[in-house]
Amino acid sequence: MAERLTVEFCKITRRELANIMLKRKNEIDVKLLRFAIEKTVGFEIIVEKRFQGNTLDHANNPITSHLNVKVTNTNGNDDLNLTTNLKPKSSPFQGIISQCFEDHLDIYIAELDRCLDDQIQKFVDELKKDGYPKFEGSEDTSNVVPTSADLFVYFRNCLVQCSKLSTGQSLLLLVQTFQKYLREYANRILTANLPKIIAESIQILIQDLENACESALTAMTKLSWQSIETVGDQSLYVTTIINHLKTIAPVIRNHLGSSRKYFIQFCTTFVDSFIKKFINHLYRCKPINIIGAEQVLLDTHSLKTVLLDLPSINLTVSRKPPQNFTKIILKNMTRAEMILKVVLTPNDFARQFVKSYLQLMNNDGDISSFQKILDMKGIRRPEPAHLIERLKREHATIIASHQQQIQQQ
Repeated sequence: MAERLTVEFCKITRRELANIMLKRKNEIDVKLLRFAIEKTVGFEIIVEKRFQGNTLDHANNPITSHLNVKVTNTNGNDDLNLTTNLKPKSSPFQGIISQCFEDHLDIYIAELDRCLDDQIQKFVDELKKDGYPKFEGSEDTSNVVPTSADLFVYFRNCLVQCSKLSTGQSLLLLVQTFQKYLREYANRILTANLPKIIAESIQILIQDLENACESALTAMTKLSWQSIETVGDQSLYVTTIINHLKTIAPVIRNHLGSSRKYFIQFCTTFVDSFIKKFINHLYRCKPINIIGAEQVLLDTHSLKTVLLDLPSINLTVSRKPPQNFTKIILKNMTRAEMILKVVLTPNDFARQFVKSYLQLMNNDGDISSFQKILDMKGIRRPEPAHLIERLKREHATIIASHQQQIQQQ
């Protein structure tokens, strides 16, 4: 009798709560809803400890009908005639009252939606303030965006809370909310910063290739260029660099097979950085005699030819590289060639030598570059000071003439 009275009380309470919430839905907030659910579930736990649920009609009760769900043996053995529950038996009083809150859990989901929106905005603000995290190239490094871990921890906490309130339609709504904010996170944080990630990744690849070529460039500076007597085939250091390019570049190209623009970006950035480094090492080839300068000029031409073919290196069918890529190589490698041609220019007559320098170097009046070339030629003091003064005067004359032409136009 006590159990029957309790069951009837639960039914009446569920019905009345449902009516009240329907009439006063606009007054329900998340805090009140969670409080009511927690108290109701607590009461159901007390009831299930006190009663067995023998008076409940499980078959016709939508709340407890899951307790009698069975499956029949399908292995063809009629003698066994086995039946089994789909899941372990649960309390017959579970949800007997609290099910009435199911239709109002959209309030809880809406609140989670607002909280997740605030959380994504917080991630965006932190990104603007602190910048995108820099990843290391080491295989032992876990390159995970910190905020992504924070987001999934937040998801887990939401899922735990919601599963305590409902495992029905509300849980499905929660999953859809998760999907919404995963897309938000991807668009506002990951995709928005993808160019930065790509740029950092490309820079790591460039550093690896440059490091592979570094020993060859160092070997170039250690050769006794003032003792070279004949010009031969390309030098060993150039062959070493070319071999590195032919080995590493195709591997990177294959891994970026579906993203040619990123491979071209890699090639363009690499050649720009490498040629500048090559020129810096070129200045360190001192002193260098005429034959040595001719050999390095041949080496420079060989290297330029390979660099121009870098995007298609080792391919059976080559594709024409972008104009900007070709322009960078021609401009910078031409400068390297002009440096060597200045070295080959006699300096017996200061004025003629300086004029030849300005002509070959496109009127570059930089004193530092000029001094480096004089060091390559092995010109000793006090002659460099005299040549530098001559350069200043000749360059000033060119600038004045150029300004006058502009004024006349």
